[in-house]
Amino acid sequence: MRWSPVFNGQVMYNMDLSESFGLYTGFAIRNVGFIYNNYKVYEDGNEINVKKKFRTYNAAIPIGFKLGNLKKTFLYAGYDFELPFNYKEKTFRDEKKDKFSVWFSDRVVQFQHGFMVGIQFPYGANLKFKYYLTNFLNMDYTDSSGNKPYEGLEANVFYVSLNFNLFTPFGVYKKGGASEYY
Repeated sequence: MRWSPVFNGQVMYNMDLSESFGLYTGFAIRNVGFIYNNYKVYEDGNEINVKKKFRTYNAAIPIGFKLGNLKKTFLYAGYDFELPFNYKEKTFRDEKKDKFSVWFSDRVVQFQHGFMVGIQFPYGANLKFKYYLTNFLNMDYTDSSGNKPYEGLEANVFYVSLNFNLFTPFGVYKKGGASEYY
């Protein structure tokens, strides 16, 4: 489990086909990752357990539908296509931290995708659940020493996200526009 209270920006385009059904798409920048507490490192023939943190920043394009009272509370579901553009890995061992960051790294799967479902509450609060169908790490990645550090390490990320104003139209923020939605 990983707690990550960081800013994840997104812009959504909504097409409401009725008062209770709509479609959406958009663009997002997301911080996605996981912590692995028992990662095995081999040194001088010995197996050592270390803690690892893996994360990427992804450019994402979501597509989906909305169902319910689109001006109050509704459910939504969708699919995301994502491109990881920055990878960061941290290793914690004996109270020491090593880290590195790489742009467009081969260490992760280059195109990731997953499903999401959520609920939009009145006043802009939103709860989203997302599961990645793609393995986070590239198990075929070979480092400069000829090792495959992620071989056999399967990690399909699942996360819960609390968002605000995800589906709120810009007009709501104009004088008097909020009364229509809240």
